[in-house]
Amino acid sequence: MKKDKQIKSDRWEINYKALPKTVAKKLETIKKTVFKFKKPNLSFIHLVLFSSLLIAGTAAFFSIFGLSALFAGAYYSVIFMAGSLELGKLVTASLLYRKWESFNILFRSYYLTAVLTLVVITSIGIYGYLSAAYQKSSLELNKYMQTKEFVEEQISTLTQDRTYLKKELAQVVESYPENYITAKRQAREQYNPQIQGVSKSINQLKERLYNIDSQLLDTNIDVGPIVFVARTLDLDIDYTVNLLILILICVFDPLAVMLIIGYTKLMMEKNEQEENKKEDE
Repeated sequence: MKKDKQIKSDRWEINYKALPKTVAKKLETIKKTVFKFKKPNLSFIHLVLFSSLLIAGTAAFFSIFGLSALFAGAYYSVIFMAGSLELGKLVTASLLYRKWESFNILFRSYYLTAVLTLVVITSIGIYGYLSAAYQKSSLELNKYMQTKEFVEEQISTLTQDRTYLKKELAQVVESYPENYITAKRQAREQYNPQIQGVSKSINQLKERLYNIDSQLLDTNIDVGPIVFVARTLDLDIDYTVNLLILILICVFDPLAVMLIIGYTKLMMEKNEQEENKKEDE
């Protein structure tokens, strides 16, 4: 055993010079046991890489086509620009983590700002893509919603008219003495057809309103599930859609970047352990 041989790990270093041979041998055994226990699982590392690239690729797809929709005048140029920036973002995040100690404050600040800015740009692109898809699907929804509001207003107006006619009939009947049976009957014969006509119109409108609600939730309308979610939460449909999109973009691209950093960390640990193993041989 060489006198200057050292045990290297993530947290400590021990020089054998000041240790008895029995202690050094014991530490050597502990070292091998620890590194054997900490040996990384390559399949898991590859899974982390695959997951990060899959999420990053999906986010890049949404972002690229979302940004190209915002700048339709330079469609292909925007696709090329956004695609190269997406790749550069992942490489920069990995590089920054690997060489954090090597870079000075200027490089750290710039790389970190660039990565965060690109994450925001990607999120904006994703928002543009998803919101545009919702707008296309919501055209038919808006038509049904406008019709529904109009029918509801008609029902409300007719309900007020019916209530007014019933009150007026009650007042007319009460204005006659009890022995004026014929006059009361004539008053009812005069008002009841009007009340029945209004009630019939209300029932027809309610049936129409039911059909509109059924069409809103029909499978041919892409945003039908959104309508159900909005009603469950008692929220406006547009607000619900925006809320869901914001939740998605808050975890979408940041998760891809963090997985890339996690993969970089796992590979660094793997390489370090391989170097330590070579030194032992």
